[in-house]
Amino acid sequence: MPRIFISYRRADSKGYSDNIYDALMMAFGRDAVEKDIFDIPFGVDFREFLTEEITKYDIMLVVIGRNWAIVRDDYNRKMLDNPADFVRLTIEIALQNNLRVIPVLVDQASMPFAAELPESLHELCYRRAIEIQSGTAFNRDVQRLIDGLKKLDTQMLKKEQTAVPPPPKPATTIQPPQPVEQAPTPEPETSPKPVEPVLIFEEPEPEPEVKAPEQPKFGVALILPEPFAWCEIPAGMVSVKAGVLEGQKMVYVERFQIAKYPITNAQFEVFLTHPQGYANPEWWDFHTAALQWRRGNPEPRATAFVGDHLPRTNVSWYEAIAFTRWLTAMVRQDDAEHGLITLPTEAQWQRAAQGDDVRSYPWGDKFKPNLCNYNTQRPLPVTQFPDGASPYGVMDMFGNVYEWCLLDDDTPRMDIFVNDARKRRALRGGSWQSKADELGMDTKVLLPSDFWNGSSGFRIVRI
Repeated sequence: MPRIFISYRRADSKGYSDNIYDALMMAFGRDAVEKDIFDIPFGVDFREFLTEEITKYDIMLVVIGRNWAIVRDDYNRKMLDNPADFVRLTIEIALQNNLRVIPVLVDQASMPFAAELPESLHELCYRRAIEIQSGTAFNRDVQRLIDGLKKLDTQMLKKEQTAVPPPPKPATTIQPPQPVEQAPTPEPETSPKPVEPVLIFEEPEPEPEVKAPEQPKFGVALILPEPFAWCEIPAGMVSVKAGVLEGQKMVYVERFQIAKYPITNAQFEVFLTHPQGYANPEWWDFHTAALQWRRGNPEPRATAFVGDHLPRTNVSWYEAIAFTRWLTAMVRQDDAEHGLITLPTEAQWQRAAQGDDVRSYPWGDKFKPNLCNYNTQRPLPVTQFPDGASPYGVMDMFGNVYEWCLLDDDTPRMDIFVNDARKRRALRGGSWQSKADELGMDTKVLLPSDFWNGSSGFRIVRI
């Protein structure tokens, strides 16, 4: 029988958590389920106390409501940003000690994005979640959870019973050296008559060209065709527009890496044709709206412009997110410690484009028409304008295609989960259709998650 701990935040999902606790207690017994830890002795390091308590359990259920990632304390600080937050600590302990951690989505919540969580909780985003609805569907969904936990318990027991210790290594036998037959000594040959040397003067052959060794490929570069490279973006401040009728605000951005180029047709094609790629529902379960959109759109739209090195167009925000989830899983098959791949937030995108000197364009303060693709008839290869790179070497950030962002900074965080099926997402950078006066650091459009056209694309970040 598994031991189950329920992690929840009182200000977010106490009612749901109490009902789930009662149902699990009826199914598994009072001693098998817990949701609160009391009686921490005074003066004890509660991190050590929590570690000792949490590791007594086999499974942790993390109950996530619509406000779970954004609940704030009395001083308006986000609680998950506090390293001493009990919810954060218990989940960190569970992940570090290899408990089976299962997100439980309630109140029509969706899985939080990694950009909203501290780095120590990023792994939570890749745990398969279960959704529990309210009303008449509650009992059905909770029973599905109970059945899954019982099945998991059976699998865990079978694994323990069938585990067989590895066989001992065979003893190494040293073979005695075998005698080697010596070849017969050849008889001496008679010396030929000396021949007068003939001097031939030839031009010296040119020395062979020494090519620099190719850099080994790893990570994303092993999966996606060229051109692909990461650009390192150091931590720092960036000035972003606070709202339509407001001024600028300063935002601190943690260190991250961003793709040097937008995702190309050839790179997106790998996702479309991979056996576990576009057709796999696992990459679309980050929200019910995404799953519904995917069911209504079983086949991807063709790119608007053909060419391996052209940026991929006709991509919705849902498809861009699914691509990043698939790519993260593929890379982690070989490197479990690889960072999370996702879309950039608006602040990340702007810091990669602008750097520290608050410049007007990626290449400087003066607009230069030969450094980006704008006011033309079609997109161009992503490597076309090397002199238009940002301070960190990021290419094609202005013109060519608009790029989807993870979050739009104009929207209050409380609105992230509201009306999610038609949630507007930001696209930055302008496109091949944009006029010169439409290219600027504050230029963006806000469009629904299911929008697509021939001027919308995306690039990825690693955090």
